[in-house]
Amino acid sequence: MRASIHIKSQFGTSLNTREAATGLCKVVKSQNTTTVEIDLAGVEFMSRSFADQFYKEREQLRKNGVSVFLINADEEIEKILEVVARTQNKRERSYNEILVSRFSDMGDVSKLLHSF
Repeated sequence: MRASIHIKSQFGTSLNTREAATGLCKVVKSQNTTTVEIDLAGVEFMSRSFADQFYKEREQLRKNGVSVFLINADEEIEKILEVVARTQNKRERSYNEILVSRFSDMGDVSKLLHSF
C-alpha cells in the first residue's frame, strides 16, 4: 500500500526549518506503510537546513524499511537535495593525539631538542 502526502497543503510553499523536516517525517511514519510518496507540487523554496535534516530523517526511515519517493519537485529543490546528499557521506575523520609540552625557559627547549 502506498501513501501520498501533499506538502503544500500541510506545510505550505516554503520549507525552512529542521523542525519542519522532522515534522514531515513524523507524518510519514504515521502513515503505517512501507512506501510513501511526497508530492512537492507548489513548493517554491526549500532551505539547506530543511534539506539536510530531511536527508538524515529519510535515511533513518529507509533503515526502518520505509521507502520515501519525491514527486513534482521543481529544479531548484532537486538541486538543493542533490547538493545536500553529496555532503552527507563524508568519511569519518580521524584524530591524532599531539603531545603538548610547556617550558619555563629556553634552556628547557634546548634540552628537549638535543634529546632527539
